[in-house]
Amino acid sequence: MFQFLRKPSACLRFVIAATASIGFSPRQAFAVDLDKMFDSLEPAYTTMAGAEECGLRLEIGPRLWRYAETRVRDLEARSGLSGLQLSVKRETAKVEGRQVAGIGACGSVQVAFQVLDELRKATGQPYPDDESSSTEARPSPRSPVLKKEPGVSSLVGEWTDAYIACRGGFGDEESTWAACGKRDEVAAELARRGYCEERSPDGSPDWTACAPSR
Repeated sequence: MFQFLRKPSACLRFVIAATASIGFSPRQAFAVDLDKMFDSLEPAYTTMAGAEECGLRLEIGPRLWRYAETRVRDLEARSGLSGLQLSVKRETAKVEGRQVAGIGACGSVQVAFQVLDELRKATGQPYPDDESSSTEARPSPRSPVLKKEPGVSSLVGEWTDAYIACRGGFGDEESTWAACGKRDEVAAELARRGYCEERSPDGSPDWTACAPSR
């Protein structure tokens, strides 16, 4: 079980300021732990699950949430674990997320996300949607591939939305099953049109024209 302090919202601003300056006294030592919640896979899974259980996605905001998901996908890509092993870790994290909410540590989860955002700003990293806007302004070599066939870009967008909803949902919820089904349905259509799922340099999934078979 990863440690979150109970309800630290009273010192939220101070903690973030301390984190941004990377200076901690013993009383703010917990900020160091929150600073590292997205540095390895297990605590990142637990932090995301805790945010879901605490109902914090609206407060966190879609841009920061997508940035956190990108961090998680990068950790997954670098972990070298199989899909089954990752699935087991996600299920364990869901249990821990419920425990985090149960002990009233939702404030710490929110601080972890805000610390992540402060570090994002400090390193000059864009939000994923900012980066995609920049890519649209300066087309990459992949861009023409998606434009060769009408509707492919739209399908990729549908698949991405369903992929995120499926990955971020709970297995016992109907909405999660619906999202996973939609993801598989769109993936099959993309495959029919000659596109293959690959991993982009940041570890996130991407769709490109399949390499011709020899």
